Amino acid sequence: VTYHFVHLGRLANVNESAVPQVRFHFDLEPFAIQVKPDSKQWYDFATSLLAALGGLFALMRLISRGLVAGGRVMQGKGRVQTVLLK
Repeated sequence: VTYHFVHLGRLANVNESAVPQVRFHFDLEPFAIQVKPDSKQWYDFATSLLAALGGLFALMRLISRGLVAGGRVMQGKGRVQTVLLK
């Protein structure tokens, strides 16, 4: 998104009896936002929930396996390859 800003300055000599004025000009680009409600079926929610739970389960299992393998390597009780294949 880019914004274009132009500043023009000007000084004018006016009589003391004249009232000073300021004029602002805004040129807004017309745009519209249309919001429409989107209803979802119950099975869409269930599918999304199960997908999120499955992803969380897989991630936690990977982290757990990695920690176990790292612990065994640090203790010198096994190799990483044999731990990860079990």
